[in-house]
Amino acid sequence: FLPASMELTFTAVLLVVLVGLPVGLIAGVRRGQPIDHILRFLTVGGVSMPIFWFGILLQIIFYKELNLLPIGGRLGIVDIEPPQVTGFYLIDTLLAGDLSTFGSALLHLILPASALAAGSIAVISRMMRASVIELLDADHVRTARAKGLKGLIVLRRHVFRNALIPTTTVLGLQIGALLAGNVLAEVVFNWPGIGLYAVYAIRNLDYSATMGVTLVISIIHVFVNL
Repeated sequence: FLPASMELTFTAVLLVVLVGLPVGLIAGVRRGQPIDHILRFLTVGGVSMPIFWFGILLQIIFYKELNLLPIGGRLGIVDIEPPQVTGFYLIDTLLAGDLSTFGSALLHLILPASALAAGSIAVISRMMRASVIELLDADHVRTARAKGLKGLIVLRRHVFRNALIPTTTVLGLQIGALLAGNVLAEVVFNWPGIGLYAVYAIRNLDYSATMGVTLVISIIHVFVNL
């Protein structure tokens, strides 16, 4: 069950990095402008939405109304599970050379990973925005501009890199939050990870399984904080 949860969490972290960092950078550079207000409004919405509510909303829109993405699970009904090597379906299907099943596994990841990542994207983008705004007024950035460096070079070398330092710390802490949110996302999307396993264990009063899941998540939390 753990590889399924880790695959979902890593995909969500990838979405957080690919979306949250650029959004925060743009909002910081364009502070006070309409794009900044729009992005801040969206990030507040992302923090405010419960994972289970947002997940159901995504299912209604992309499965029921648009019929674009699957409603849940790791694979389709007709798909055959790849040989278990790592437990990560995206990796195992590539190792087996099964591109069709790889595509199915990727499609099944989109909705649960998006629902899981929404709140963390908001947190990371707001942290990135605050760091960028602070750095834009820093002495070394003004010096770089005075020396005639182009705006994109200043942003990439002197603003973005330094803004990553506090943002990366917050990103590491968000991994723990994503693992905690896994339970809700896995229940909504019927994802067979340790979150869904824990729910079944609690329903059946399986104390050993419940304590095992709690211990594993606690160890991961401690490791991430270190």
